[in-house]
Amino acid sequence: WSDERIKRDLHPEHDQASIRALRDNTDVYPSGNCVVHHMFGQSVVDTVMNDYSDAYVTAHLEVPGEMFQIALKKSLVDDGVVGSTSNILNFIERKVKEASEKGETKRLKFILGTEAGMVTSIVRSVQEILDSSSSKGVEA
Repeated sequence: WSDERIKRDLHPEHDQASIRALRDNTDVYPSGNCVVHHMFGQSVVDTVMNDYSDAYVTAHLEVPGEMFQIALKKSLVDDGVVGSTSNILNFIERKVKEASEKGETKRLKFILGTEAGMVTSIVRSVQEILDSSSSKGVEA
């Protein structure tokens, strides 16, 4: 493409050089991996293993390596889930409801192996469950 075509068809502020710079600084994951999920490095894994061993662990299917393995292992004993956004939300809702129904005094911890955009919907859902519960001893 010529500079003129780029300016006309893509964006007036771009040219061959800017497109080349964008291309050379962009990671492409042809297997469907998510850039956000690749931010879970070894330091995050170590923190989860050492400081949050009592937490429930959730992960999207695209989460790479060790975080996926932690969530998968925990899922075998119902202390985690690997799945879609709705699978993760359903798991968290179920755990909060179970604790509320038992009348436990407990702080539930969840590790979210997913993008930050899920946090708001999770917090809203958990707040609704806790607000409607007669048990006031559960924190999540």
